Amino acid sequence: SLGYEAQTDNFFEYYSPMTALAASAGIGQIGRCNCVISKEYGNRLKIGAVLTNIPLTEDRPVDFGMVEFCQSCLKCAIDCPAKAISFKGPEVFNGLLQWRHHDTKCMEMWMNLETGCGICMASCPFSQGVEPNLINEMKGNKDIILKIISIDEEKRRA
Repeated sequence: SLGYEAQTDNFFEYYSPMTALAASAGIGQIGRCNCVISKEYGNRLKIGAVLTNIPLTEDRPVDFGMVEFCQSCLKCAIDCPAKAISFKGPEVFNGLLQWRHHDTKCMEMWMNLETGCGICMASCPFSQGVEPNLINEMKGNKDIILKIISIDEEKRRA
């Protein structure tokens, strides 16, 4: 209604790489599970976008230490029944640091279950909630990363 072009990208129809867009927009960082992980919601996100030619101020990517965290955690890779999540380190794909993800294995699991899998989401400590003060101290701090993993393991045992 403002005279600009607009087209939606959403869960049902994609015209652009949503994970890369969300990471570039600063919503979160790409985790080992090949999903964007936010500080607040982990990888429990449904990402949509509006592609438009309206002049906007650009957001920037964030770095709160998710790459270092995922290198230590491995929970999503361990728990993935399709074995679609890599145990190896991240690589640069299309200009973004991310892990290899076997999309076909993941989608085959979804089809075999006839519903969404989501085990990687449930496995991620960030999807279970991490104290904001720990997140703010996490980048470059292996002790804090191990503390977050330990707290998550304690929650799961309770």
